[in-house]
Amino acid sequence: DWSYDVSYFRVAAPGESTINMLTQLEQPLTVRAYFPPSSEVRPKVTRYFKDLIAKGGNITFEVHDQLAVPALAKEDEVKKDGVVVLVNDPNREQMDIGVTEKRALRKLRKLDGEFQKSLMKVMREKRTAYLTVGHGELNEETDRKTGRTVRILREALQSQNYGIKNLGLPEGLADQVPEDATMVLVLGPQKAFNEAEPNS
Repeated sequence: DWSYDVSYFRVAAPGESTINMLTQLEQPLTVRAYFPPSSEVRPKVTRYFKDLIAKGGNITFEVHDQLAVPALAKEDEVKKDGVVVLVNDPNREQMDIGVTEKRALRKLRKLDGEFQKSLMKVMREKRTAYLTVGHGELNEETDRKTGRTVRILREALQSQNYGIKNLGLPEGLADQVPEDATMVLVLGPQKAFNEAEPNS
């Protein structure tokens, strides 16, 4: 009762870190995969989640044809096949995989990592990180001389379910920190703040 995928369209196997994340949930995570029966990707995605369950993953898994369950698809805001939905009420997150191997190849090879990113988003409440602008901060554009950029930081914040917004004078930087701000980051400014801005 085991299988090993050595094909060109290899699917990433569930990792221990993914299973450990699932143990933190108070109730099983619901995962619904929307693939037509004819999809060549459907059995590969199904195998990944069944392997995850077999290794102790705290999830319930369902496979549906999007056209056959219109009410459920509408609830999950699914408008096409090839999508996997993670449900941890009240949070939902979609993973767009694709129904053909050609389109899904990259996602299948990194499926465990992609699942972790989506899992993180449904496990945590949405938070907001503000990045100050207007003073030559690194987040405004890549520094051409040094090549410095905050791309990796942005990706890390987004993976932790942070929404990222700019905070400058038009957004009220001189008045106060926005009420929904979890954090405000000032990243390598090249110009001084004006007198009013630090008071916020």
